[in-house]
Amino acid sequence: MAGVVDERPFGLVSLLGGASLANIIFAGFSFRLIRKELQEAGVYPADLEKWWYMLAPGNFKPALPREAILLIGGEHDPIITPKNVRKLWQAWQKPRLAWYPCGHASVAFYARRIGERLSDFLLNRLDALNSTANKTPREGADHSTQKAQVLRRNES
Repeated sequence: MAGVVDERPFGLVSLLGGASLANIIFAGFSFRLIRKELQEAGVYPADLEKWWYMLAPGNFKPALPREAILLIGGEHDPIITPKNVRKLWQAWQKPRLAWYPCGHASVAFYARRIGERLSDFLLNRLDALNSTANKTPREGADHSTQKAQVLRRNES
């Protein structure tokens, strides 16, 4: 939610994030028992949407330009459903959206691929910031070399 109120970050990545918190309870399979109890108590999706309005990222426009945002979704996520991710993508003016063939928990199997995508995104954001700040952009920036340097620093 910081991305909808703070324009200072140079980039924002939403990993398995959606537009609606109520949708997590009422659209996915994982919370069927909670959903059943809520419905038995007379609580329905519209109620949660209203009560949780301030907590739902899809109700707000991001403070960052869409070029500074990367959404990452799981094609088979039963918790943050693809429909919920697409609603956030629409609400945030269609920023970059990367899909992975995973569910919510199985996203861990794609950690390396997601990490590489994230690294590329952040390095490109840094290049964009350097060029807009009238600094000389790195000619022919080799992101694979930069990634290797970052990984080596992190291993130390």
